[in-house]
Amino acid sequence: MSMSMESKFKPMLYATSMCEAILADLKNTTRRLLKNQPPKDSNVLVTVHTYTDGAIQALFFKEQSNDFSQSISTWCPYGRLDDIIWVRETIIKDGAGKWVYKAVNKYGIQEPVHYLNNNNFDNGKRHIPNIHMVKQCARIFLKIKSVKVEMLQDIDDLQSIAEGIPSDSLNPKVQFKKLWQSIHSADS
Repeated sequence: MSMSMESKFKPMLYATSMCEAILADLKNTTRRLLKNQPPKDSNVLVTVHTYTDGAIQALFFKEQSNDFSQSISTWCPYGRLDDIIWVRETIIKDGAGKWVYKAVNKYGIQEPVHYLNNNNFDNGKRHIPNIHMVKQCARIFLKIKSVKVEMLQDIDDLQSIAEGIPSDSLNPKVQFKKLWQSIHSADS
């Protein structure tokens, strides 16, 4: 007898530009940093095991050596396969004083946040940062289809486009690197 586990909902922060890419059907992949990083001198990813309970084990080694002792084990903090990520995005007030999502939809329209407007929510400010967005305001829900560990520098042009980089970019990989560094830091 097999037991089916119910999908869990977990929040994830997204920048406005990435929300817009999702809404325009231009982004279908998301990369996040591992909390447990491999040792700095380990620069080759050999193998990764992903388990259904969300655990990940990655084996790294130092290039041009036979030291295979560098491995890390971690959990995907966003869930396991079939779990749902609800996107935390920035909310602002429009010219009429109504709450709207900062990210425009694929038609270039800022959609109203009905949960806040219907409840006459007022925090005395003109915006709500994505970190403070509550689940009831979420409009974007993403299903986890796969979890894997990859070396960031191994991304190619097609993967960069799946991350939301426009397909007509001259060098999508370079554009993704700039985007990544603007979010995480220049030395990431």
